[in-house]
Amino acid sequence: GGAGQGYVHSMARLIASRIDMLPEGERAGAHVFFSAHGLPQKYVQELGDPYQQQIEATVSFVMARLRVLGYSNPDTLAYQSKVGPVPWLQPYTDEKIKELAGGGVSSLVVVPISFVSEHIETLEEIDIEYRELAEEAGITHWERVPALGVEEDFIEDLASAVVEALPRMEQRPLQEIDEGRPVSLRVVNDLVSLRSKEEIGAEYGPVRVRNYRRVGFTPKAEVINGRIAMAAITVASLSSYLQGDLWDVIYNGRIPFEWF
Repeated sequence: GGAGQGYVHSMARLIASRIDMLPEGERAGAHVFFSAHGLPQKYVQELGDPYQQQIEATVSFVMARLRVLGYSNPDTLAYQSKVGPVPWLQPYTDEKIKELAGGGVSSLVVVPISFVSEHIETLEEIDIEYRELAEEAGITHWERVPALGVEEDFIEDLASAVVEALPRMEQRPLQEIDEGRPVSLRVVNDLVSLRSKEEIGAEYGPVRVRNYRRVGFTPKAEVINGRIAMAAITVASLSSYLQGDLWDVIYNGRIPFEWF
């Protein structure tokens, strides 16, 4: 199959299974609600990020596959997880749920379309917050489609994408990598397309590299700590020498600890 077919087939299969879990009278009219992670509008409208276009295309592919499987349910795409005051991609998930409920929709099959694994934005935000909102708005039947996880077709898609990304090489290095044997750094560099910051910036826009200040056990801090410790040992030794019990103190292991 083509690139991404495993992803689309897996997602459509999971959605179909959740539609089938609804009461028979609710299945045909159930609304397939795709919820994707949001993004500030600026990234799409000003910086040219293709994310929104890719999400919309993915929804179209999945719904086309569902029709092949015999499902003709209506669908909606919305965006979740907005934070901050700037506008994000719309419609927002919470607002769209209330709008659909107000329009008479009673059954939702919720699809976390841009999430491939379960985490706080599916298990908490969708399963708890949005479900509670939906029930308060009048939604009586709710089914949430699980994230893809380790669906076989999806994993095969990922493997194919990795293979397609690798340049053609001599058979021997590929065999060594496949067998898990060590290979030279040159071979690794040949496999990975390393690009400069300037090259990436030309394609994706400015790249901001943030230099984080190290704290704690930096080399400079270790030197200072060492000098403080040596000074403490020297002072303790001198004091014990003047008191005439230096050797007893050393023998009993109290230098430099008796000073702290």
